[in-house]
Amino acid sequence: MSIWNLIIAEIHHRAFSFGLSLFAVVTAAALFVAGPSLVESYRGDTEARLAEMEKEADAEIAKVEKETIAIMRDLGFNLRIFHKNTDPGRMLANFQAFDMPEEYVTRLANSKELTKVAHLVATLRQMIEWNGEPRVLVGYAEESAQSTSPEKRPMGYKIKTGTVFLGHLAGKAHKVGDSIEVLGKKFQVAQILDEHGTREEDIAILMSLADAQQVLEKPGRITEIVALGCRCKTVKRVEEIRDQLAAVLPEAQVVELKGPADARDTQRKLLASYHQTAMADFRLERERIAGLIGRLVLAVTPLTILACGIFVGVMAWNNVRERQTEIGLLRAIGKDTGYVLGLFLGRAGLIGLIGGILGCLLGLALARQLAAGVLEVPVDKFAMGGLMINAGIFGAPLVAILASWLPAVVAAQQDPSAVLVET
Repeated sequence: MSIWNLIIAEIHHRAFSFGLSLFAVVTAAALFVAGPSLVESYRGDTEARLAEMEKEADAEIAKVEKETIAIMRDLGFNLRIFHKNTDPGRMLANFQAFDMPEEYVTRLANSKELTKVAHLVATLRQMIEWNGEPRVLVGYAEESAQSTSPEKRPMGYKIKTGTVFLGHLAGKAHKVGDSIEVLGKKFQVAQILDEHGTREEDIAILMSLADAQQVLEKPGRITEIVALGCRCKTVKRVEEIRDQLAAVLPEAQVVELKGPADARDTQRKLLASYHQTAMADFRLERERIAGLIGRLVLAVTPLTILACGIFVGVMAWNNVRERQTEIGLLRAIGKDTGYVLGLFLGRAGLIGLIGGILGCLLGLALARQLAAGVLEVPVDKFAMGGLMINAGIFGAPLVAILASWLPAVVAAQQDPSAVLVET
């Protein structure tokens, strides 16, 4: 009878002993595979969720950016471009500025180098006296289309020739439809602006640039170009705008209205910081849990394998004692030491192989259930570590053989005559 036939017959005869050893190996293999699979799946799900969070954060920031652009556009221009010889203090105090050719705005609009400035509108401003009160007369041109910018909703006032918009204070004594005279030219009041709380808006008389150039006798001249700075994600926003402007129009200088521009940058940074903090906290918490599981696996798995080896070894010793008569008969009929070793180690290897396969399957099933039910890892994110499965399947027979080695050697070295005499 072959060794494998004897092994199968012995297993059938001592099924309970075989089942106990098999149970030990299955348990060890299941824990060996389940722990790392659980940790790997959890960490993989963490990275997937972080990637999704980052994608959602980018989408939200882009959405807020778009909304902010609309809000900033409605708030008005935040850049003022005027002649380099203009004193900014006089400009801000009394609108005193050096004139510039109107073609400057065309030069800027046609420039491909000016990428950080948009919505260019040429204006002509001058303090005048109207009806015995100081007023600022402002002529607005329509927005100049830029070659580097896609079509956008234009900014600035659209004022028809022959009409004016009056600021809140300037229009107190008037109503829409009234006919008024400004510097000797008659205009119709087309709109009275709401109160803004600023001198420039509330005491303004707004008209088309052509009308302003006519009444101020400054044909083809402007004093200022108003614009909107780009939503550039840069620390040196103003410096970069000034560098571009100097390259395209060295005759001009630029001043930024800090409040609106800084508010937009602050909002962007706060939103980005919020999402970064949320993702960092999420990663930290997930790594803490993964580390805890990993340490638990690292502590329990070796102990389980050791306990499994000891148990299989004890059961092997018990098997040797129960089969002493069989061993003596095998040796008496001429079976050598190798045959007896093969008989016991083959049984141990079979226990290990079957236990390793069943244990790996059980471990994967257990890890999948824990991952989905406890750690909330989606089924499609569950990771089956091929290395750990191979180690479990091929390592289990090795552990079982090593645990049974000493009992098998003792059995193989027994004197058949002594064994038979005792029995």
